[in-house]
Amino acid sequence: SAKSEALSRPVFPVRFFSKPVEQHPMSLEEAEYNRDWIMNMLLTQLKLPIKTVYMQCDSPFYQLRPRKDDAKYTREYLDAAKVVYVQDIEQHIEIVAGAPFGSYAGPEVLSVWVERHFADELALQVDEVYELGDLYSSAGETIPVRVVGFWEAKDLADHFWYSLPEWHFDGALL
Repeated sequence: SAKSEALSRPVFPVRFFSKPVEQHPMSLEEAEYNRDWIMNMLLTQLKLPIKTVYMQCDSPFYQLRPRKDDAKYTREYLDAAKVVYVQDIEQHIEIVAGAPFGSYAGPEVLSVWVERHFADELALQVDEVYELGDLYSSAGETIPVRVVGFWEAKDLADHFWYSLPEWHFDGALL
């Protein structure tokens, strides 16, 4: 109980990972199906009650790059970054700059929110457009991303945060 309280975690947490094969990426619908299937197995087979659920889906890592026409940067490659979806995160974050969470900028550019510490580390700016490209090569197609906002946790003592967001979301584009 003392360890559970100190770590702000339940006494008996259960964590599962579902990793797709590279040739068949997993859709959000497939991830939700896996989540529900595992929850049902825990309830029916092991008789474990479900108190909270944390579901996170990550893309592979990409190179986060400034656009070729952006003269503010001297480096071709800023950092490795992945696109992340976290179920119900909007209830646990506060937008500290930029657009409200979930705003949609249009189909030509992916709208992303960045944890404040990661944004500060790279000196990212709201409304700047960057590119995500192959992690191991600067050639090939890229995905344009617009940083539409910065966020931080509303309450670090909330059980939702099983690790510090500044560490857990370092390199993550929400």
